Amino acid sequence: MAPKIWLLKLILPGRFGWHLTGPVYFALLYSVFYLLQRYAGSAFATTFFCAITAYTMPAYAYICEYSRKAMADLAPELEMSQDELSAFIESLDHQSIAWQVMVLAWGILGGLGQIWLVSLEPDTAHMSAVQLALSTASLGSLLVWIVMTTAIFSLMQNAVRVGRLANQLKRVDLFRHDKLLPFARVGIASSLSILGALALFPILLVDDRSTLVSSAPGLIATGVPLILMLIFPVWRVHRRMKLAKQVAMAEVNQSIDEVRSAQGEPTLATLNTLLSYRKHLKQVPEWPLDTGAVGRLLLYILIVPMTWVGAALIENVVDALL
Repeated sequence: MAPKIWLLKLILPGRFGWHLTGPVYFALLYSVFYLLQRYAGSAFATTFFCAITAYTMPAYAYICEYSRKAMADLAPELEMSQDELSAFIESLDHQSIAWQVMVLAWGILGGLGQIWLVSLEPDTAHMSAVQLALSTASLGSLLVWIVMTTAIFSLMQNAVRVGRLANQLKRVDLFRHDKLLPFARVGIASSLSILGALALFPILLVDDRSTLVSSAPGLIATGVPLILMLIFPVWRVHRRMKLAKQVAMAEVNQSIDEVRSAQGEPTLATLNTLLSYRKHLKQVPEWPLDTGAVGRLLLYILIVPMTWVGAALIENVVDALL
């Protein structure tokens, strides 16, 4: 069996491990960065790097566990043996050493690219290589890219693989689309976890040393997967639901045509039944979505730009006071 993904091994054990992981790692990281502030100190940047790392670790662990439960709920609808399903669920948070090394390498490359961009800015151009390497901007960028790349790459892969399970569905019951909601739950939960990370970016944007050049790569690398994580798990299910609805509509329309062309007393009652059935069929959703969950997602999406606007207002107030 493949080993558990290394990021999950950092979650503190015990009943309250998830709850304590964030605060404990935030305190540890902030202490380390505080000692290195003599090279390039920035309270906002330090807070951002520590906060987004401390948030991502437990959030990623929670989404992995949530996805496992969602797939277990979906089991009765899948044409998979218990062993196959168990192996699939296990693969959501277990990967080979080669996979983990590859993702770690991508994270390091992303961090080094971020450091290179920071080195081109006027505030850091005068720094020596040692000072730049030990600065909070460099170490923080490298740490965040490694952690975020691991979490996002894993969640993206899980979103794609969960979406492919639509091909393993036994049948699509148009009047019980609630049985297919686990597909959407995985996508929405993963997207919400990334939204939480985006909501922390205003901490960095308030810093007057931060520029669009240094912030844009992280925003893009976080924002694009957020949309894809929401689409991948439900797209294939949507296509199957849409096709099943088209087939059912064609069948009921054919039955209506046959009843209308027939003669006899029961024709009107049968026709009314078919028309009522077609009316309900038109109202059947084509997406495996829960309106309540979608509403919460839209609300959280609105929170992110609101935090950015709030950060801009705070920056303007501070500039005016100084």
